[in-house]
Amino acid sequence: MNFANLATFARIFLSVFLCHMILINQVNLIVILLFLLAFGSDWLDGFLARKIKKVTDFGKIFDPIADKILVFSILICFLKINLISAWLVIILLIREFLMSSARILLSRHKIIYSANIYGKLKTVLQFFAILVLIFSLQKFDFYNNIFYNSGIFLIWSSVLFSFVSLFLCFFENKKIFLKILNGDS
Repeated sequence: MNFANLATFARIFLSVFLCHMILINQVNLIVILLFLLAFGSDWLDGFLARKIKKVTDFGKIFDPIADKILVFSILICFLKINLISAWLVIILLIREFLMSSARILLSRHKIIYSANIYGKLKTVLQFFAILVLIFSLQKFDFYNNIFYNSGIFLIWSSVLFSFVSLFLCFFENKKIFLKILNGDS
């Protein structure tokens, strides 16, 4: 197993630890640093896999899954402690299922649909939103509301960009999706 794949596994295990710390209300500097490490490992494993030409089928499949596990496990923890709305998580999950389904359908037509700029922006916004919301769990008094409101703004902004990226996926491949809807394929 190469380093990139180990980083993917590490992100999954870090997700469990981060959730545990959030749920027992023990968010501290270590949790913040581990979240930064987990999110940074997403970039690092992809960079290393391409740089040393060790892109594997495992990495292609599990890297995005590890990303979703990291983001959604923390969002569900935020939901459990009443930091965010259930609607937010539901809307983001619907988008992820639709995008994954679209990618599967496109792959059957020999099209690999990579994340567009809006999907990448969604990911960056989710990262900063989660980071800022983790900061809001600290007892900063005055700054707590600033972190919370900024985090909520960022996470809803990610929702907007996630649907823009989904719309573009369908728009750019509308002929294929129309064929599929008509039962031609």
